[in-house]
Parts: sequence; C-alpha cells; structure tokens
Amino acid sequence: MNKQQLYALHSLAGINLSILICFILITGTLAVVSHEIDWLTNPSKRVLPAIDSSKINWSLIYQAVNKQSPNDLISSINAPIDDWFAVEVIRIDKNEQRYFQFYHPVTAKYKGSGRWYNWQRLFRMLHRHLMMPTIVGVTIVGMVGLLMFFSLISGFFLIPQWWNKFFVKPRTNNRKVFWNDCHRLFGLWSSWLLLILCITGTWYLLELWGLNAKFPEQKESITKKWIPLVGHISLVFK
Repeated sequence: MNKQQLYALHSLAGINLSILICFILITGTLAVVSHEIDWLTNPSKRVLPAIDSSKINWSLIYQAVNKQSPNDLISSINAPIDDWFAVEVIRIDKNEQRYFQFYHPVTAKYKGSGRWYNWQRLFRMLHRHLMMPTIVGVTIVGMVGLLMFFSLISGFFLIPQWWNKFFVKPRTNNRKVFWNDCHRLFGLWSSWLLLILCITGTWYLLELWGLNAKFPEQKESITKKWIPLVGHISLVFK
C-alpha cells in the first residue's frame, strides 16, 4: 500500500465517520459528568452542606426506606458517589418499573424521587450502544474504536518524522496549509487519548463477542443476616 492509498483510507475513516465519532466522543464526555448533571437538575440528590460518607447511618436509612412506599421492592441501596450527594435507593413498583429514591445520609430523611431514565442513564446508553439493542450498538461503537486505531497508526505513517513535529508552529501561508498543520499538531498531541479510546473500545467489542476475560471466583457464599447495630436493626451481607 503506497502513501496515496493510505491517505485515502485515512481520510475515509476520518471524514465519512466524523459525525458518528464526534457523537460517541461528546456523549462519552457528558457521561463522565452525568452524575453531576443529575445533581444539578434534581434537588432531591443534593446534600448541603456536604456530609462525610463515614457518617452514613445505614440502619436508620434502611428503616426509612421500608417505611416509604412499603409495597415497592428494594432493588439496592447505594452509597453517595460524593459527600454532597444523597443516598440513592433503586426501587421497583407494582408495574415492575424501576425508579430512584433519595435519603439524607445522616438523618435518613426522605428527600424525593427520580425517574429511572435520568441524565446519567441517557448519556451512558447513548455512548455505549447508541440506544440500540446492546449487541448491535456495542458492536458499532467497538468497530469505531478499531477504525480510530487505524486512523491513529496511519496518521503516524503519513507524517514524516512525526516525533519532531510536536512543537512545530502551524504555517500561515494559506488557509488550507494552516488547517492541515493544525490537524497534524492536534492529532499528535491527542494521540495518547486516542490510543486509550481505541484500546477500550476494542476491548469491549472483543468481550461482547466471546473474549470472556477471567475474574476471581467467589469462594464464600453470600448470606443475609440480621445484626443489631447501635440500637437499630440493619440488613447487612456477610
């Protein structure tokens, strides 16, 4: 494959798929801060002033959760992801629909509820599988990771002595030369990030289609036990 053919394929992967690539990157960026977006849009998630997570009264919270909507199943009780977040409870109603409830970490006061499809889930699902069936969407996103990997490697071959071009100022002879140099410069400086995106995207693609990475097996069975805790009853796993 000569340099001209490589350039044509590099351009094909970068230009023709640019909208899809940008969409995946933007939704991924928003997914990183999606919990904070939920915190801003749903006052029930806020705990102000911030509470040290070590002070969470789990037994009191469990009792409060049981009193609130007693007919709805408790799916999980989750610790706050940060000190200014409320305790998050996932519940399932009589129609088998999941939703969130939020409680103060110390007083266990019920602060409100939230829809299951919040901002965090929206951006995660858009980024991970484009709101498509999982096997289809993850495959498409993973294939984009492979194409980005090709763009990364081919870009190095298309730039003569690329290791000397990190601090070369873009030329201003004309508009086309200027933007070509900017593309080269931004590509070199973002290559480390692009490599991470390529590796993780390819990994998820391989996992989906049978890689089956090994993980330590759980040797001890999980049993539920009722244990008294400071005058209260708490459900813990041991």
